[in-house]
Amino acid sequence: MIPVDGAIVSGDAMINESSMTGEPLSIHKTIGKIVHGGTVVKEGSIIVEVIAINEETRINKIINLIENSENLKAEIQSKAEYLADSIVPFSLLATLFTYLLTKNSIKALSVLMVDYSCAIKLATPISVISAMEEASDHKMMIKGGKYLENFAKAKTIVFDKTGTLTKACPKVAKIISCGNLSRDEVLKKCSMFRRTFCT
Repeated sequence: MIPVDGAIVSGDAMINESSMTGEPLSIHKTIGKIVHGGTVVKEGSIIVEVIAINEETRINKIINLIENSENLKAEIQSKAEYLADSIVPFSLLATLFTYLLTKNSIKALSVLMVDYSCAIKLATPISVISAMEEASDHKMMIKGGKYLENFAKAKTIVFDKTGTLTKACPKVAKIISCGNLSRDEVLKKCSMFRRTFCT
């Protein structure tokens, strides 16, 4: 595994970047190409000039982004918190008013007990977290509540990664000869090349 972000100064290698991009196929990288910490050298050897370490590496930035994603509140959650906060002064006034009328502290405190501002403040984030957990059970990662809220308004969804909707198992669909060779001759030459390359 490559421990740091850097530029290749010597050698070449096949590097698996699935931890960064989700792409399962290894990529051939040579001198001058950038490599990232957390990716894996499958074949070859390289010498890397370090350009970023620790928290500055791309993989750590991705981890920090995921860790901070819980702070991304949905708009409905902010509205619920504002509503709950605005109810508190009225609840306190009602408690005071009840005590002045009845001179009974138990009746006055019962007004605070039925105050529903806490329920409003707690119900919204719990429902958002519950929805995000349900999505994760179906192998979907949602970065925050506001994205979940925007998803309800979405009309089109575009997937850009191999492996998201596909199995990432490339197959030969068709063989087209660009020269005078027939399809069978092309296949024969490919199989000969594979045997030579593997040995």
